[in-house]
Amino acid sequence: MEKNNDTNLNQWVNDRLGSLHPDEQWRPNAIRGFARLQEQRDGGRRRRRRFAWIAAGIAATVVFCLAFPATRTLAERYASACVNLWANYTGSHGKLEFMKQPDRKIAPDFTLTDSTGAQVRLSDFQGKVVLLGLWDTQCTPCNIEIPWFIEFQQRYKDRDFAVLSIALDKDGWGSIRPYIEQNRFNHRVMAGNENVAHLYGDSIPTALIIDRAGRIAATHIGLCMKREYETAIESTINER
Repeated sequence: MEKNNDTNLNQWVNDRLGSLHPDEQWRPNAIRGFARLQEQRDGGRRRRRRFAWIAAGIAATVVFCLAFPATRTLAERYASACVNLWANYTGSHGKLEFMKQPDRKIAPDFTLTDSTGAQVRLSDFQGKVVLLGLWDTQCTPCNIEIPWFIEFQQRYKDRDFAVLSIALDKDGWGSIRPYIEQNRFNHRVMAGNENVAHLYGDSIPTALIIDRAGRIAATHIGLCMKREYETAIESTINER
């Protein structure tokens, strides 16, 4: 009887396993697992591409809206949203922090030619607070910050303040000149080179706030919040 019961039990197990076999659901399937992993990776790439297009679209909207005073407030809101999206996507968002005055270093000097053909030397601006920005026309975070720099020049120009821009486009004035005309720059723009880029770390966007003694009061590499710039500029201007 025991042997007969064992036979029946074995037959029942085999029948159950046999009924599952056609579906292959009961056993690991390496091919199916790799296919699902590939689907997940492809989905991640598609999400990154979508985000890049969204960020570029927001930046274009900001630049367009800033051309019209009636839409300036709306444009600034879009810009702030874009900053937050970018920070969340990259997983990092630095801040523009001050150096204590005794710890500040002299900003590396340079001489470059601006869009009018005039020579610009950084050391000639001692006595003023300078916002020095390094960027290029194809950089999405740079395109977000440029309208702010234009606004800062207008707002603080009567307080011993100046914005200087160094554009690092590889084709030089071929890209830079149409860009500054389109965006109606109100400050001096120079075409940079590799030597100048090396002085400030070879990253864009890079922004420095330089005090009246020609020392670096604050620096930031990457996309910064507008309010952080405003706080740093005003604090440096108010230093005595």
